[in-house]
Amino acid sequence: MENHTKNLSEALDQLETPLEKLIAEAKSVTEKVQNRESYLSAQVQDLLGQLSTDQQKIVDARAKHREQGVELANLNRVLAKLTDDVEEARRQLDDRGTVMADGGNFHRRRHMGAHLNV
Repeated sequence: MENHTKNLSEALDQLETPLEKLIAEAKSVTEKVQNRESYLSAQVQDLLGQLSTDQQKIVDARAKHREQGVELANLNRVLAKLTDDVEEARRQLDDRGTVMADGGNFHRRRHMGAHLNV
């Protein structure tokens, strides 16, 4: 049993240095990974912030587009009403002109008077 304990003690002494190196290397790799993770996380956070800002701009632009669409529809209604009013006024003027032309010699006299004055 003493021999066995001695062999284990020697084996432990031989493995202690390589194990310490392995532990130190693992700590170094872990620190590097954590540093890279922090760096990438910071970059991703900046990008996510920009994404959030851009998405809000899109939401605002869509809302403004909707509002302007409603405003455009209202302006189109007003324009249609004005167009109808102009057409009605034009029709009434045409009707008056026809009545005046049909109703008498007014236009003929005016037309003849223009010829006589020349």
